[in-house]
Amino acid sequence: MHPVACNITVKPVVPMEYCERTERATEEKKGLIINVYQERSSMRGIERTFGVSRTNIERLVKRTGEWPPTP
Repeated sequence: MHPVACNITVKPVVPMEYCERTERATEEKKGLIINVYQERSSMRGIERTFGVSRTNIERLVKRTGEWPPTP
């Protein structure tokens, strides 16, 4: 059996200007991260999309009172 090749293109949910890696996240970017987290997006997905570490995402979400995640 031969492996099946899949070409999948994933379009980002957020505009690309918010996905660039920068020194500090703007308040608007922080708001987007919170919104995406509340929509049950995975931590890894948020990390890759926004270029922010999981630790920083957790800190940001804890400040808003949304942590820990509910099952």
